[in-house]
Amino acid sequence: APTQPVIDPGFAEQIQRHLDMRVAAQLDKFQNDLEELRGRMAAQEPQLQWLRGSLQTREESLRAAVEKMGGLEVGNRLEGLRQSVQELLHQRLEQDEKLSLFERRLERQEEAQEEIKDAFCSKPLPEAAWSGRLEKVPEF
Repeated sequence: APTQPVIDPGFAEQIQRHLDMRVAAQLDKFQNDLEELRGRMAAQEPQLQWLRGSLQTREESLRAAVEKMGGLEVGNRLEGLRQSVQELLHQRLEQDEKLSLFERRLERQEEAQEEIKDAFCSKPLPEAAWSGRLEKVPEF
């Protein structure tokens, strides 16, 4: 019959003590980590409460603003404003086009006036055309 190996009871006790110490060290480490996490959570609690209060205040302000503006009518009002802005932009473009047209017309009239002036002033009038006219300057 096969024989069972004999384990020295002192050696078994040493292994058991070593394992017990390792387990105890791990438990201590876990307990310390847990206490540290609890402390960090407790330190963050006031900030979390402040954030909750701030969020609640903003939500109440938003609700009050929506109620003041008429709830669902806000979308309709915004659409109306968008259309008004589009109309104003369209009118502005039309006015810009008209202004450009008037500017071109004015430039052409100024050019024509310059041409007439140049043509008229380039030919000197005979002396007879000037005689007697300087003495009879009309009064306005």
